Amino acid sequence: MAGVKAMINDPNVQKGISTAAYSASFTTAAGGAVSVNQIALWIGILFAALTFVVNWAYQAAKNKRDADLHELETQLIKAKMDKLEET
Repeated sequence: MAGVKAMINDPNVQKGISTAAYSASFTTAAGGAVSVNQIALWIGILFAALTFVVNWAYQAAKNKRDADLHELETQLIKAKMDKLEET
């Protein structure tokens, strides 16, 4: 029992307990301030925005690959045309 009392009197332990208590209180208050429907709405909006950003990034990468492929195909056709002109 004396060890537990000494541990509770430690300032670092007190700070940790205080932080945990305030965090739990804030979470409880925030949970009471919004309904489940509002939370679902905000999560839906967040995922919609993330989906937009991911799709935009993939589309940009696809456009770059398509442009690179077009450039390579153009160079290949030009090389074939040059070879035909030489013969």
